[in-house]
Amino acid sequence: MPVRAALGPAAILALQRSAGNAGVTRLLARKPAYGPPLPAGWVPSGPDPEWATPDLRRKLAATVLAESGIGQEDEVRWIYLTRVTRAKGEPGLEGSRAYSKVGFRYRLFLYTLGDLTYGATPLPAGKDYRGYRDVADYATRNPWWQKNGRPRAERLRGMVDEMIAQPAENPHPGWVGQGSLQDFNNESNHDVYWTRARAYFWLQERGEVTDIWVKVLPGELTTVIFDADSIAAYYAEHPLPETVPVYRP
Repeated sequence: MPVRAALGPAAILALQRSAGNAGVTRLLARKPAYGPPLPAGWVPSGPDPEWATPDLRRKLAATVLAESGIGQEDEVRWIYLTRVTRAKGEPGLEGSRAYSKVGFRYRLFLYTLGDLTYGATPLPAGKDYRGYRDVADYATRNPWWQKNGRPRAERLRGMVDEMIAQPAENPHPGWVGQGSLQDFNNESNHDVYWTRARAYFWLQERGEVTDIWVKVLPGELTTVIFDADSIAAYYAEHPLPETVPVYRP
């Protein structure tokens, strides 16, 4: 397999002039698509926030992966960056059901990222887990997980470092809303928080508003992200419909 030559100082300076620092960071971070996205010696510029400990970064990555379908973590991660930044640490993860209920996917990704706390967790019933004893056994020996789950976790580990170092790159600044299709349709709750998000989504779909504050991420698991604060402010000045249609992809 050919080995990509490392960029020298002159090449990096040329890239910085054409693409900017953030562009260079992304270039170095996201090639190859799967595998550690940052060079081994990469060091974030500027001081890290005090709350951005290795333990927090690992739990943040595990939470994002547990909440995301494949590929959705590229955007979902920014929602949780805003949450932990506002909370100055781990309390910002508490809005995630995967984190707060210590769900199986969260445990599996957390173990894969190096926290062995839940390694002895029994596996769910199902053919995918037959022949494996517990989370540790599956994460260590399952061929599919070694080929897919582990590289995905390692990729996001680096992307978490990247976004903490470059928070201004957030494509959805201030957005803190995130959940499943069931959440979005109020099928797992009766919370007006989700009703407002869905109502505003339909305004977007009909072209009745210009600000885009809701985004549906398609995939194996439909995930919704949104600007909860801006939507709440909108409905403080506009009536919320008595009934809001559900959304079906």
